Amino acid sequence: MTATDGPDRPPKGRRSTAGAAAVAVTLGGWLAVAAFRPFTPAVPQPGLDASWVAVMGEAAARGLRWGPDLAFTYGPAASLVTGYFNGTYLTLTLPILLATCLLFGACTALAVPPGRRVGAALAVGLIAALSTGYPDSFFLVLPLAPALLRLSGAGAGPAAVAGAAAFAVGAVGMAKMSFPLAALPLFLLADAAALLRRRAPVLAAACALGFLAADLLYGQRLSDLPLFLQGQGQVIAGYSEAMAIDGRRGEVAAFALAAVALVGLAAASERARGRHGSRIALPLGLAWLLLILFKAGFVRQDTHTLIAWFGLALAAALAAPARFRSRAAAAVPAAAAAGAALLGLALVGPAAAPAGSRAAAERVLVAGPAAQLAAAAELARDPAGFAQARRAATAARWRQLADLAPLPPLPGGVDVIPSRQGRVLAAGLDYRPRPSFQEYSTYTPALVAMNRTFLEGPRAPAWVLFGPEGAGGGLSVDGRYPNLAEGGLWLDLLRLYRPERRLGDLLALHRRAVPAPFAVGAPERSEVGFDEEVPVAPLGGGVRAVLAAVDVRPTLLGRLAAFLFKPPALTMAVRFADGHAASYRFVSGIGAAGFVLSPLVDDAADFDALADGVAPPPDRTVAGFSLHVPPRLRALLSPRISVELRDVTGGDAPASTAPTSAWQAVADAQALPPGAPDLGTAPPSRLAVPVAGLSRLDLGFGLALAEDAPPGAGRLCFAVRPAAGEAPLWRRCLDRAAAADRAPQSMSVALPPGTAELVLETTCEAGCEEGVGGYWAPPP
Repeated sequence: MTATDGPDRPPKGRRSTAGAAAVAVTLGGWLAVAAFRPFTPAVPQPGLDASWVAVMGEAAARGLRWGPDLAFTYGPAASLVTGYFNGTYLTLTLPILLATCLLFGACTALAVPPGRRVGAALAVGLIAALSTGYPDSFFLVLPLAPALLRLSGAGAGPAAVAGAAAFAVGAVGMAKMSFPLAALPLFLLADAAALLRRRAPVLAAACALGFLAADLLYGQRLSDLPLFLQGQGQVIAGYSEAMAIDGRRGEVAAFALAAVALVGLAAASERARGRHGSRIALPLGLAWLLLILFKAGFVRQDTHTLIAWFGLALAAALAAPARFRSRAAAAVPAAAAAGAALLGLALVGPAAAPAGSRAAAERVLVAGPAAQLAAAAELARDPAGFAQARRAATAARWRQLADLAPLPPLPGGVDVIPSRQGRVLAAGLDYRPRPSFQEYSTYTPALVAMNRTFLEGPRAPAWVLFGPEGAGGGLSVDGRYPNLAEGGLWLDLLRLYRPERRLGDLLALHRRAVPAPFAVGAPERSEVGFDEEVPVAPLGGGVRAVLAAVDVRPTLLGRLAAFLFKPPALTMAVRFADGHAASYRFVSGIGAAGFVLSPLVDDAADFDALADGVAPPPDRTVAGFSLHVPPRLRALLSPRISVELRDVTGGDAPASTAPTSAWQAVADAQALPPGAPDLGTAPPSRLAVPVAGLSRLDLGFGLALAEDAPPGAGRLCFAVRPAAGEAPLWRRCLDRAAAADRAPQSMSVALPPGTAELVLETTCEAGCEEGVGGYWAPPP
């Protein structure tokens, strides 16, 4: 017995295991309450980013499937990152998040030698807490912990912990595709090193299983995975160009130098260990991880840079104590980690707490965790009450958002071109999004094609809301040419939809019974160089618009630059017919897919005029354009640009649009599938129906009672009006209590000569909140 192993002390191995368990639980718990704040989930908010958060959170409940229905940066498990409260948050998202934090803590504790565990845990916990609001930092670095543990060559128990953590990494990958993209190469390298030591490769397989399990747990289908991965691939492929924002070059250089230094120190440390497998695996894995962090932070160089800095700090705080043999060698990356964390505090603190960084630190490190512990205690005491309170808070927030920007009933499904999806959800409308549902993220030809297929298919909405993107006006973001905002779909929208009404600054487009016959002329092709103007023929003489397809191709060097960082930003200089000129940002993927070049459309009124064939003023008519890229970057792009221009003519309604019956008019107006027996209406509702060519309106109608609707009074009224608000041509009310009124009804009314459109109206006088609705149907 040694001096340190008295009768009241467990053997040294057990003390080490107990110490690792204590560090794991402490670090995992601290990460949960200080970094992720999981016990106070988020409720819906207004704003551009809040809209996609709400769509991701509500998609599964609305029966949407990632792949066939949605293609976006985030996946079914997005609430792991956003914290959005939905039906699976408490039963699925919260347990996964807590287990992930605990497993990360366990891997950290087991990978770091006993004498360094407490210091490493403190550094990692502090950095993670300071990075609150930037969860990508943690999730991107998360796979480094099981990889380090596997590289340590520990026994079966630590290997099982590493495998479980890799499984959690895979599950988290269903939140955002960049997470497994960062993890898989790192895991494959660690598995290869394990094979060289004749140990089982467990990490990559466990990660894949976690990914598949999360897909099923979040209500998706494995058969949709190919389409899901294809869509995610398109989102990733176009992101570096379309979403790039330039910033300070010095900051880019500073991060690159710090990353290279960390990889170099790791390589030197692994060489000293003399193990051939890990000698290569760790430096290469770190290099890949830091490259992903670099792109996540510096492609869009605004506050996104904090993702990269905090990620670098976490990676250094993990790798240095785990793999660097001497304390002196570990001190350099530890200092870098501290510097990155302090930089984050300096940048985030004043914005988060105007009183200064001290107040921000107190909020992040003390008040925030205390509030989380209190909420966790509330959940433990009364899980049902906790869930009910969160559901009530969410419902109240939806009501508030609906009151801030109300929308009228729009039956038949609604999509929205500007990123105001939250407004549609708050109004309780039947939201039917395009697969790439935010206009600014539809930036590759494949994503444009997916959206076009949706608009032409059976799930297309009856309404599309079109208007400015942001509060500053204009249709797009980041100074892009306004016509690039879903510009590849404008001709489809003009053909399939017609302007119906204005809803504030939005234009409500209603699906046509018969597509309008727009014609696209033969292409005029040319090749130009940068800064060489392409002349554009004037509009008029039957020409409504000019379509353009502009193909800018990268060189091999340009492809390498896009992989390592981002391609050069393109500028589009536009000369208008009145002589003035303007410069805009140009996205090559959207340009290659084709877009309306002329006239310039910058708001709902401009699009309304385009749909109606109104001649645009000279300051909206494009006379010529050219593309520009800085000369120092031209080696990254082909010197010749392929341009294709086409005239768009036509658009008047064809003579054959007259319906053969009133029910056909209703079915066509609402895009009902063939053979649909009726059209349910939730009062109050108004259906605009084109009836040109009909002399009578013959329809069925009646009450639609929910199976669980309790007995009681209720009164629903049906009316046919020449236009909303005008005196009805016919009106009938049905009483729920009357047996005769509960039976199917029919109506027939003569139409005044020349009637082109009618409004079918359903309103409720009483009892509709008890499950009473109505329907229109073919006449019996």
